[in-house]
Amino acid sequence: MTPRKLYRNPNVRLGLWIGLVGLAVVPVYYVRQMLALLLIFAAFFFVAAGIVFALYLLSHVGQLSLAKAEPYALSAARVGRRGLGFVGDFSRKQFRRQNSETSP
Repeated sequence: MTPRKLYRNPNVRLGLWIGLVGLAVVPVYYVRQMLALLLIFAAFFFVAAGIVFALYLLSHVGQLSLAKAEPYALSAARVGRRGLGFVGDFSRKQFRRQNSETSP
């Protein structure tokens, strides 16, 4: 069979077209895979960036709240020191008179 007759055969033509379409689809499939991976990577990146941003905001809010609570904490510490001094003085006092004796 000559090449011209071979190409006129419908089964051979169909096989050639399927082969050409297959060759054309391979790069498209690869590009689709790469785009899908890019989307997955971007989604993971945005989730990680969101977590980092939330932690940053939490840290910033914590610093602000500590800055606002500092004066109250200092006054509470002063009161606590006074109370501790009172407890120390109270523990050194004797509960009986110096020259008294214990009862039998």
